[in-house]
Amino acid sequence: MTVTYRVINSTPEPSTRGVTADADAPPVPQGRPDSDRDGRLSPHRSEALRVVDPGLPHGPAAPNMFGPQTGSVRVRAVTKEAAAYDAEELIRWYRGDAARGRDVTAGDTTRGIPGRRNALPVQRGDDWRVIINFGAGAKGKVPFQFTPAHLERARAAADEAQRAAGLHADDAHTERVRLSAAVVAMENIVHAELLSRMGAADRETYWAGDGPFATPSSGAAVDLDCVDQASNVTSYLVVLAHAGELRHHRIIHPGLIHLGAQPHYFGQLEERGGPRFRFDMYHRGRFGVPPFVEPQ
Repeated sequence: MTVTYRVINSTPEPSTRGVTADADAPPVPQGRPDSDRDGRLSPHRSEALRVVDPGLPHGPAAPNMFGPQTGSVRVRAVTKEAAAYDAEELIRWYRGDAARGRDVTAGDTTRGIPGRRNALPVQRGDDWRVIINFGAGAKGKVPFQFTPAHLERARAAADEAQRAAGLHADDAHTERVRLSAAVVAMENIVHAELLSRMGAADRETYWAGDGPFATPSSGAAVDLDCVDQASNVTSYLVVLAHAGELRHHRIIHPGLIHLGAQPHYFGQLEERGGPRFRFDMYHRGRFGVPPFVEPQ
């Protein structure tokens, strides 16, 4: 098997709000209860092949829908599952204007919490740290770590969905059914263990809104719009790719359509050698709703 190593600039962008930007912060406690510390993924778990951090620049400029590219992140390891997505392409989304990629959260120096910004999921040991967007329009950004136990729950949900649908073939359709169930399980985990528990201080700490949105409302922690969901489901899919769940699809940047005058963003998958699929998790104010999946 040929392994392609994709190299990404490692220089963190300085915070614009007086708090160190979190390009590579220590592990965070969310989603890492003591009872899960000995959890392990199934044999499908990806194996890290090489650590790269040579500080080379990003790839070509982003398409217009992403807005200007800003900053960079560190990729700790590149695995054989990386063929399921182009890291540079997804980073252009995370750092683009639609996802408020230049914004850094307020942080909290008294609690030692640095500013956060959007980033590609990062592996830390057996865990995966993702940045969860919330607040409608990606104005809030809070880290969450998916543990092996979490991913086993997502895989169990995928197995059950496949059994319920009576599917036995290892093909693209079956994989989409499995992925739809897995991302719902991951969203429910994030809501139960993180978003539903956020208080006013947490919302202030992980808020990057400005102007009329400088202060989050009381319901902002659980208000997810299409931009939040497009970023979050893309992150969930990246984690699932490294867990061995994407064999028939590639993750591509979120798509954009216009519903009248209203822009709408959504996650996307591309079948290998086949069509592109809308993988849309948008269901504002509700959680645990399966994504809308249709070919483009």
